[in-house]
Amino acid sequence: MVQFKISFLKDCDLNKDGKVTYREIYVGLSKQDKKISVPTAMEIFKSYDENKDGEISIEEFTKKATFDYLSGVCEKVKKELPLIKQFDKNKDGLLSYDELTEAFKSDKEYCKFSKEWVDWSFDSIGKKKTDKLNDIDALTIMAFLSVEEDN
Repeated sequence: MVQFKISFLKDCDLNKDGKVTYREIYVGLSKQDKKISVPTAMEIFKSYDENKDGEISIEEFTKKATFDYLSGVCEKVKKELPLIKQFDKNKDGLLSYDELTEAFKSDKEYCKFSKEWVDWSFDSIGKKKTDKLNDIDALTIMAFLSVEEDN
């Protein structure tokens, strides 16, 4: 997602000086949404122009885009905590491989994630199928999920 935004910024940089002015952002946004208003484009521009110099550098843009993206992931993950508790069928406070696999099979929102995805998730955080996940492990997997949903 952040890479897509950086690509957009580079496309907006009409004079290829590594910085984008309000006019360049407005032109770029107008190509994506013909109905974008000047105040909306200005609001977007101001939110990325961190040092308020009237230009957005790649660094400013990347920093804000990354922050926005990670903030969104954190919000999604926070919402997942009650769901994790719901997946804990034996109520031991931990999630087993089987509990997570079953949850992904039966939950409407997560049924698109396969057993292979659960395998990959366990491997990615250094867990074996016989290990149980604590809240931090489970939130890490849910964060992977959030990233996967965005791609």
